[in-house]
Amino acid sequence: MQNTSNPAFAKGPSAPLSRNTEQRRLEEAEMMFLAHVLLPRREMKVREIELWDKHVTPHWGTPEMMQGAVNYHKALIEEGLDNSTMEEIEAFYGTKGQEQKAQ
Repeated sequence: MQNTSNPAFAKGPSAPLSRNTEQRRLEEAEMMFLAHVLLPRREMKVREIELWDKHVTPHWGTPEMMQGAVNYHKALIEEGLDNSTMEEIEAFYGTKGQEQKAQ
């Protein structure tokens, strides 16, 4: 029985995937694993995911990724989605006083 509800299986389970599709799936799996491990057990708001995608995803696996995560938390705080302070975030990531490059 073929699963046609998921576009990835629309051509059948033996259809070859492009390198980009495979790489993207691996990256998404890594992000989901990290989110599962690091995030508190609560429902996420769509806006939190949008901000993650804006600030962290473009820098995934690069030296700028950590600053992207700091910027993500800064955006959460600015939008009232996180009760942490920037001092706590910078202390956690060890970025206090560092120049903010990733956007």
